[in-house]
Order: sequence, then C-alpha cells, then structure tokens
Amino acid sequence: MSGRFRLGMLANGRHLARLTLIVLLAILTACSQTSKVSSQKSTAKKKLAAPPILSTPKAKSIGFRPQPLPLKIVYPLRYDQGIERKGEIFAVGNSADEVSQIFDKSNYDIRSVRRNAGTVPPIFVDRIPSDLRSQSISRKKDLFFKMVLPMALVVNLEIREIRQRIKASGCGGQTHQCSQHWLRDLGENYRVKTVDELLIKIDELPPSLMMAQAVEESGWGGSRFSQEGNALFGQRTWDSQDSGMIPYERESGASYRVRTFNDIIESLRVYSRNLNRHKAYREMRQMRANFKRSGQKVDSLTLIKGLKQYSTTGNAYERNLRSIIEKNSLKEFDRARLDLNSQPKRILVSTY
Repeated sequence: MSGRFRLGMLANGRHLARLTLIVLLAILTACSQTSKVSSQKSTAKKKLAAPPILSTPKAKSIGFRPQPLPLKIVYPLRYDQGIERKGEIFAVGNSADEVSQIFDKSNYDIRSVRRNAGTVPPIFVDRIPSDLRSQSISRKKDLFFKMVLPMALVVNLEIREIRQRIKASGCGGQTHQCSQHWLRDLGENYRVKTVDELLIKIDELPPSLMMAQAVEESGWGGSRFSQEGNALFGQRTWDSQDSGMIPYERESGASYRVRTFNDIIESLRVYSRNLNRHKAYREMRQMRANFKRSGQKVDSLTLIKGLKQYSTTGNAYERNLRSIIEKNSLKEFDRARLDLNSQPKRILVSTY
C-alpha cells in the first residue's frame, strides 16, 4: 500500500471521527434542551395545578373576621372556601367531653338559642366523637343538636347567597340563554330550563327538618356510617367515583354503597342538594314554594309529607320524622341565626 493512499485513509478517518463527534454533540444538546422543556412543562403544570379543595389550614388563629361567602360554584355544587375553613382550629381527642368544653368556653348554650331565637356561634365539628353513643340521653341530644345546627345554618346561608346572585344576574328567562356561564351551568346541573324553576329548586330547608333527618338516619350520630364515614343521612351512591361504604345487609346482587364524606358539613351540603334536585322530592319543593309564595314561614311538619320516597318505610318514615320534630321541639331552631360577627372555630376530632 502506497504512502499516499495510507495518508488519504488517515485523513478520511480523521474527517469521519470529526463528523461523528459533531453528531454526538448535536444529539446531546438536543436531549438537554428536551429535558429542560419537559422540566419547564412539568413545573408549569405544578404551578397551574389548583390547590386541593379540602386542604387543612394551619392549626392556629388567623385573625379571621367573617366576610360574605365566596360564590365559586363548581359541579357538584360545592364551596372550597366555606366559612368553616376559616378562623381558629382546635384539635381534640375522640371525646364528647372535649368537644363540649369548647362549646362551653364559647358560651354556646342551646337552651338559650331555643328560648330567645338567638344567634348560634359558628363552631364546626368535623366528625362525631365515638363516645357520644355512651352519653346519657339528654347529654347525647344536647351535643348532637349543638354540632348539627351551626352547619345547617351555614348551608342555608350559602344557598341564600346563591339565590341572591341568581336574582341579581338580570336573567329571567331560559337558563341556556343567559350570558353568565355559571347560571347556564346551574340550569344544567339542576335539570331546569328557566330561572324561575331554578329558584324553586335552589332554596333553604328548615333546620328542624335537617336535624330530624340527621337524627333518624344516623341514630343520633351512633351509626357505623356516621362514625366511620361522616354520613349523617344514609345517602346511597352508584357512582364509582364517589367514596362509599358497603352496608353489611346489602341485598345480593346490589351495587350501591352509602356515600362517605371528609367531614360532616360536606354530608349536609350533599344532602341539601339531593333534596333540592332529585325528582323524588318534587312535591316537597312545591310545598316549600307555596309557603313562600303566600308569605308564610316554611313548615317542616308539612314538608315531611313530600319525603316518603327518602326511605323504603314510606308513611312510617314520615311518622318518625314528625315524632322527632315534635318531641324535641326542633321547630324552635328554625328561628336561629348564625352569628357572623364571631370568629369561626373548627373542631378537629381525632379518629383514635
């Protein structure tokens, strides 16, 4: 092999090596840029991700002074910044006594609320203490009503503000023709075509009715579903996306579960929406609308006639609710008001 040919091969080899090096550098640069872009996209996604709706605030006072509740409406109807999420937090043991002590220190006297149609301090318990079942009958009733009443009032307050927003929207005809997208969404969610129909469905429930059904469905907060799943109203779900518990006595072949919740007030919100939206309670809603149309106070003892389909026991269910309302004088609580001038308190009950 001639020297010239060997030199030519050497030059070609060097040229090929140089080209190979350039190609490798280009590949490495492209990979690095791709990694950066991917990292930037990932970071952007993290920045854009909404905070969890049920995030737990720090366990200390934040000096909150109640303001009108936000009206960020999503489907299903839910609030991510409700009044119970603001203010001072108390972490207590799984003890009815510890919950009662906070009520007492806050001057929460249920008897005074009954007698004087007084204001109710915004104190919200996230779950029922397990030892409530072992309390005396009178103490059990007293604590149960104290826990449920503030939440019933705040759910009604939220509904009242939605109604005010609907009325102030200026849209009085077909919901799908309204310019506000949130109003069109509400029309679809509540399965109505007009704003008038929407206002019949989205309305307050008497606290006495809410409390009576909570008593009946949860056994004064002692049922397995209320203790383990914060489910005060025994609402069934067939949706796999909902969290739920399987009843021990569920029929063979049945697929429903009893829906569970992160806290008690979420249970009340979903219960209220169920009564306001489901076709089974159309009669109850019409009764309520008739009371309001005639300028009369809505009567819970009348409304229970429209709840026969809530339970498989039918007329017996109506009789039970009537008995609970009358024997415990629950209609006295229909005059109660939530004290919005007081700092809210949230009681987090340990599960242990």
